[in-house]
Amino acid sequence: MRCLPSRAPRQRHPCILVAPIVYQKPVPESSRRVIAFRIDTGDVEEGSVPAVRAGKGRIKGVEFLGRVKVPEEEQLSIVQHWLRTAIKEYGQSISDERIFEAVRSTMMENQTPPADERIVEFEIFKGYVVNRLKGRPFVQKRPSSFPTRLI
Repeated sequence: MRCLPSRAPRQRHPCILVAPIVYQKPVPESSRRVIAFRIDTGDVEEGSVPAVRAGKGRIKGVEFLGRVKVPEEEQLSIVQHWLRTAIKEYGQSISDERIFEAVRSTMMENQTPPADERIVEFEIFKGYVVNRLKGRPFVQKRPSSFPTRLI
């Protein structure tokens, strides 16, 4: 009789998905940025959909939060800033849904960027990374085409 090894339980990591708008259309799902956060520690971590899949994870429960226009120079850090502010403001005794609502309300306040700046438009979604890695929503793999030894 063969005994199967026990598997770690599934972990749910709340996240925000950011999809830039290119030529009036959002980028495909596989090209979205994934921003995972942990309420208990206040950590905000960014990765990609391939990094989620590398950890044998999936993104579940995706719901549209809204569209927002932001200044071009803030495009890579503004959503992380919103998450850190919401976690700091509400503390560690808050739920994931409350953080998602805080991000949504911040998006609504940020609807009109200054007219003289270049802007970038995003679609923002909420969701959960589901995998079996405790505290790790992403696994960064070395590409197979990357050389292992330098000559």
